[in-house]
Amino acid sequence: MMLPKEGDYFAKDGTAFKALDVVNTEAATPAKQTIENIIYSSGMGLPKLHQLEEFKKEKSEPIALIGGGPSIKTQLDKIKEFKIRVACGSVHDYLAENNIYCEYATVCDPDPISANYLQYSNKYTKYLVSTGCDKSVFDTLEGNKVYTWNCYSEELAKIQRELDKDDFRAIGGGCTVGLRSLSIALMLGYMDIHFFGFDSCLDVDNTHHAYDFSDKSEELGYLYKVRIGTNERMNQEKEFTCVGYHIAQAQHYKDFYIRYNKYYRATFHGEGMLQELVKTISKEEQKYKVKFGYEDRALESLALKPNGSIV
Repeated sequence: MMLPKEGDYFAKDGTAFKALDVVNTEAATPAKQTIENIIYSSGMGLPKLHQLEEFKKEKSEPIALIGGGPSIKTQLDKIKEFKIRVACGSVHDYLAENNIYCEYATVCDPDPISANYLQYSNKYTKYLVSTGCDKSVFDTLEGNKVYTWNCYSEELAKIQRELDKDDFRAIGGGCTVGLRSLSIALMLGYMDIHFFGFDSCLDVDNTHHAYDFSDKSEELGYLYKVRIGTNERMNQEKEFTCVGYHIAQAQHYKDFYIRYNKYYRATFHGEGMLQELVKTISKEEQKYKVKFGYEDRALESLALKPNGSIV
């Protein structure tokens, strides 16, 4: 555990937590490999996301973005009520095993392991695959409806532009396939967005997903204890166990929300760290709206608090 310093916040057991203002992320796959993937996929002649007939056509019906967090195990019946669903990343096969097939499936991770979670690919789903994905992903999806898109990063933008000179477009939004899927949903014209399995934490029994890893090489990494709060009141009762990308996803969602919340309505299902952050955002928005007549201060005051300890 980190030694307490001035400005730290404390849980009832004396554990020190620090407010988190900045999150730095780094891709697990080397940029060189991702660039090779981009060059390969760009030469396949596949249709692009923005060539979908429904692209940028405003829609009133709700859409379900489905991540692989443990909470979806109790949300399957609710998910089945949605006509339009997006399987975000590795959750694809788990949904298929539970007789849930999606209008869309998004794939973003350049690691070949991504292909392991697409073994139940089908002719119905439209697979929206990042150009940075490994060749094995495209091989697994061969014969299905595959549309490509550029996953924006400053490091990759130059090569993406060179390969797509006529109509370069790239999608940002955050460090996970779930957050990029949110951007994609907005670009497809959806504004009523429901989030399932976006827990950004482990379950109470340290379950990482609603399903097992596909390969022994996959691992969680360091675990952190995290609390959600505001700069005015940091010590909340709820505490979550997270890995690094969980914290980054929550922080990036907060940043995305501050910029773009006027363009969509978000409903989060299940209980987790990100869901708790969204509840805190809502409470702070209402408090400042009543007190000051505007909401910006509420959003800017939110903070995450990892204690820096490995558990």
